[in-house]
Amino acid sequence: MTAPSQISVVQRAGWLAAALLLAPLASAAAQSGPPPTVIVESVREARFVTQVEALGTLRPNARVEITALVTEQVDTLHVDDGVRVERGDRLVDLRHIQEDALLEEALATKAEAEELLDDAQRLFATGSGSEALLTERRRAAAVAAARVKAAEAQIADRVITAPFAGRIGIRSLSPGATVEPGDLILRLIDDSILKLDFSVPSLFLADLAVGSEIEARSRAFPDEVFRGRIASIDAEADPVTRSVLVRAFIPNEERRLLPGLLMEVELALKAREALVVSEESLIPFGEDTFVLVAAEREGAMRVERRKVRTGGRRIGEVEVLEGLSDGERVVVEGGIKVRPGQAVTIREAVTEESLSPGDETAARPASIRTGG
Repeated sequence: MTAPSQISVVQRAGWLAAALLLAPLASAAAQSGPPPTVIVESVREARFVTQVEALGTLRPNARVEITALVTEQVDTLHVDDGVRVERGDRLVDLRHIQEDALLEEALATKAEAEELLDDAQRLFATGSGSEALLTERRRAAAVAAARVKAAEAQIADRVITAPFAGRIGIRSLSPGATVEPGDLILRLIDDSILKLDFSVPSLFLADLAVGSEIEARSRAFPDEVFRGRIASIDAEADPVTRSVLVRAFIPNEERRLLPGLLMEVELALKAREALVVSEESLIPFGEDTFVLVAAEREGAMRVERRKVRTGGRRIGEVEVLEGLSDGERVVVEGGIKVRPGQAVTIREAVTEESLSPGDETAARPASIRTGG
């Protein structure tokens, strides 16, 4: 036989539930002594949200790897590691001495061709020049202008500027190094806004909306909350995990967060007004859940067993979907001493609302954790 000291908490809880559910109703006459005292709490209406928790990874708003387009030697690096640049700032010069000379030659040829074209136009206007000569001079001027553009394009391939404002990563080359097409020179990252990608179970797809606010935390800044908004929702769900990829934007004006950081994401969904009871009032039995409701009957305050259907949960509280009405009193302490139908003396539980009348209790979210 099992010693009383060895009886598990689970066994005791099971016996308690069985006693409450299976014991016959006790009449008032059968009770001896004063009615037992129980502590009750009123069923209350409160704002309830379902909070989904996920893990996500920060990504830059824009990221580009600046590579060489031609085989050439690095002449000048105009930026250092980690510096910030604006769009159009000069970053790298590859050697372009020969291209500079070709550009000067093309500019001189263009200037000469334009002068000859002006002379041909004057002669043609006075009737002294032929139309054939004017056409030839126009063609020569156009060819000269095209050669200038070609020379400028060759220099542009060797003078690299920032395509957007951002921060330079760690350089992989130094002046004097020879690069070939495709070789990495610099990385440029726009971290003014960061993208946070995370997965949400498709169960919540109907409640996801672009523009919804999210909160994110990082172990790098354990005491801070970073807020952002959902920017996009993927067009398909993952066929293996049945989850949907969600992307949020988080402002990063102070440039404290870095791309690549792991973030803990909290997303509040399905905000609603709901009936709420304390977790202590619930009596699980098999697949069902019951509470003891204290109500006046036959001239005395008696308890009755009531089956309820619960919804979301949050710390210390449970949403009730069916079985209770606003204002009803449920037993939160002392239920082990009574049977359904027994007369009791009730005491109201001390709650935050009773300590601070008039103060509204902030909505605390139900928590659902997902992977990311």
